[in-house]
Amino acid sequence: MKKLLIILTFVLSFSILSFAQEKFAYVDIQKIMNESKKGEKYRKEIEQKLEYYKKKAEELEKKAKEIQKQMESPALSEKGKKKKEEELKQIEQEFMILQQRAQMEIQQMKTDAEGKMLGDIKRLVKKYAEKNNIDIVFLSGEFSGLLYADKSLDITDIILKMYNEEK
Repeated sequence: MKKLLIILTFVLSFSILSFAQEKFAYVDIQKIMNESKKGEKYRKEIEQKLEYYKKKAEELEKKAKEIQKQMESPALSEKGKKKKEEELKQIEQEFMILQQRAQMEIQQMKTDAEGKMLGDIKRLVKKYAEKNNIDIVFLSGEFSGLLYADKSLDITDIILKMYNEEK
């Protein structure tokens, strides 16, 4: 038992010594995504798409209001009212389809942009880490597993600069 404890202590000490010699850094990927030129470009594309869908929704809303106004006319026959009700239902259906399409397309645009940016950032982090003999680079940010790290280990601004300079 004593022998096992000595061996375990030796292995643990050796592991701690080798771990202490590692170089660490961390990167806040969310900051890079939010502050980079490419992040801004993707955000503008998404905003343009949102604006497009907003205009389409406003057009449908305008049509619906016109139909509702027409339905209030006392000169409209029962058959005409039914036809207008059908038109109104059709517009409501188009509106729901438009909403679903907008949500799906915007979500896909966000996912694609984040995927492209993440791939680029990982490549740049690897390049920087290899060049500067950094053994481990942690992810930092609001929802990362990193609770605290000294600011001197933060390479976010360096990677952000590299990312913005890249074509």
